[in-house]
Amino acid sequence: MASPSYTGLSEPFAILTPRLIVIPTPIAVDVAPYREMYAALHADAGFCRMGFGERFPVKNWNDDETRDVIETRDIGRSWRRRGLGDFAVALRPQPGSGTQQDSSSTVSMLRGEEFEKFVGPNGARLNELQWVGYSGIRDATTTSLPPQEAGEEPYPDWLEMVEIRYGVSPAFWGKGIAPEASNAVVQWAMREKGVTRFIAETERDNQRSGRLLQKLGFVHSGTNYWKERCGGYFACPASRYEAQSVVTLLDTKIHIPIISDLLNKVGVLDISFLDLLCWIAAVKFTVVYKLIEQVPPFPTNDYSVQATISANNWDELQEIFGQSDWSLKPKLPTAIQKPFFEVCHGTAGSSA
Repeated sequence: MASPSYTGLSEPFAILTPRLIVIPTPIAVDVAPYREMYAALHADAGFCRMGFGERFPVKNWNDDETRDVIETRDIGRSWRRRGLGDFAVALRPQPGSGTQQDSSSTVSMLRGEEFEKFVGPNGARLNELQWVGYSGIRDATTTSLPPQEAGEEPYPDWLEMVEIRYGVSPAFWGKGIAPEASNAVVQWAMREKGVTRFIAETERDNQRSGRLLQKLGFVHSGTNYWKERCGGYFACPASRYEAQSVVTLLDTKIHIPIISDLLNKVGVLDISFLDLLCWIAAVKFTVVYKLIEQVPPFPTNDYSVQATISANNWDELQEIFGQSDWSLKPKLPTAIQKPFFEVCHGTAGSSA
């Protein structure tokens, strides 16, 4: 890869995550193992049904046909027009025993000499990687959305209509590949291209994809851009995604020498930054509250306290608090009101 010209790219680059290397398809289209994986994906009935629906037939492309599909449907329609599109996803070689690192929000870019060194002479090292899928973004208004009919409101600016898509080899389902790769691509799109909003659709039976989108910060949008009956339409403003990224960072696991080692021995897994912050605050306020009130802040024999502790999701909390409209002030159970009030005011005072 001395200095070839790649359609839609001002310069070659790669995105690195803790476990993955993510390469724009204008580069990956020349990597034979990636084309082989891409063809195998679309020849897999389970993948096609999950990703595209029952009516989508499997495709048995040869290598030339696979290259043509990538060049025309992705590079031609997306990279050439908007400078963004699909990215090929491969596992990064891991040091040591070959075990993979935990996924985190760390994303870095390789450009120039760093890129050339990473991929090797003429991109030879790309042929040695294990390719596991793709993740991409595209201007939905010029690629996947149907033509607008007379009387319909015009679409927002294309930077608010960027569709996210992904596909992972079934052998790697459930390993966090899609969210890790999509996170990297979305971050790149916001920083490099100024994308302000992402949209997506899922098939009715593809609950896995819906959960993935929600994990990335997407919410049901109530729109029907594709004018089809499917599993759901999702949208995610860049501001929401950035907030979700902060939460992901706070949820990153940390290992504290000695303390974590002792906790691990008794079955307590490594904690996150958020766990640590919550524990510090909890110990502080529990001790102070008990010294003042001579009782624990949240009585263990109270049903509402136990129900709150046992809640597994937001819907259950809504039911416990008797609150369906969260634009209004939540109605906390009596046993929780006083300690909650004092904790909040104590936190405000400490941070002032």
